[in-house]
Amino acid sequence: MSPSARPTTRHPAHSHRTGPAGVFEGRLRYPTGHGERTVIVRCHPTGSGFTVHLPAFNEAANYLVDAPVVLTSVASDPPLAPPDISGRSRVVADEDIDPSSAAALEQWPEGVPARYFMIFPEPDGSPAGGGAPPHSARLVDPEGGRDE
Repeated sequence: MSPSARPTTRHPAHSHRTGPAGVFEGRLRYPTGHGERTVIVRCHPTGSGFTVHLPAFNEAANYLVDAPVVLTSVASDPPLAPPDISGRSRVVADEDIDPSSAAALEQWPEGVPARYFMIFPEPDGSPAGGGAPPHSARLVDPEGGRDE
C-alpha cells in the first residue's frame, strides 16, 4: 500500500470529539515533583465538577490524589466547558461515581486498576489550591487506597 493510499487515523488527543452525554476531551495540567505535566483526558461534567477515569499505570493517577489542577477544554463544538477551569482534583470511590459518568467515561479491562477523579472548580476563579469538595462526595483516603 502506498503511503498516500493508507487510511489516516488521528490520535485521540487531536480528534476534538465529544462523546456521550457531554463527555469532552480536556488537557489537564497538574504539578509533580519535577515540574508541571499535562495529560489529555476524557471528562464528564457533573453538577459539582468534572469526572475523569484514569488507569493506575498513567503517571497522572499518582499526582491527582489531592492536587491543584487546570483543566482546559480541547476544542469541542459547541463548547462544553469554559476554556480554563482552575480547581482541585480528588480521588472518589468507585461506588460514589454518578452512574451516568461511569457509563460515559472510558472503562478499562478487568484486572487493570483505575481511579475516578473529580475536578472541583474554584468558585471564584482564583488559582487552584483551595476549594473543598461538596459534602455529598465521599473521598478516598490517599494513604489507604481505594475502597473496594
